[in-house]
Amino acid sequence: MIENPLKNLRIKNYYSYLLTIAGFVLIISLIYKPKVISQQKLIALCLITIVYGLVEWIRESQFNDRLKQINLEWQIFWDEQPMRSLAELNDPNYQANLRRKFKEKHGGDNLMSSHQFKTWVLFILYLALMIGAFYFI
Repeated sequence: MIENPLKNLRIKNYYSYLLTIAGFVLIISLIYKPKVISQQKLIALCLITIVYGLVEWIRESQFNDRLKQINLEWQIFWDEQPMRSLAELNDPNYQANLRRKFKEKHGGDNLMSSHQFKTWVLFILYLALMIGAFYFI
């Protein structure tokens, strides 16, 4: 059976939609002259959107790679732990303490919240650039 060669091009995230739409609008705006908005503004808005989409794509792939690395480090850390004693087997907080020790050692404490904060900051910066490009170009 022949496998679909375009299966990796499926749209999964919002920045993929932005890249697709901005690229399409950019190509159309280069061929046809828009009547509602000036061509320079439309091209600037599309380029800003494409750059934002590419930055988010890179950030997301780096974040996913970091998560894979932390999961691998967790597995190694878990395997390196000595055999648990009877007291540790009865301790309900053993895994929580072990996770806390791992987070302190590997710095994975605020990975998700940091990623989400940076995503919102970049989104607000993107909106500010879009508004600035619309009014000042």
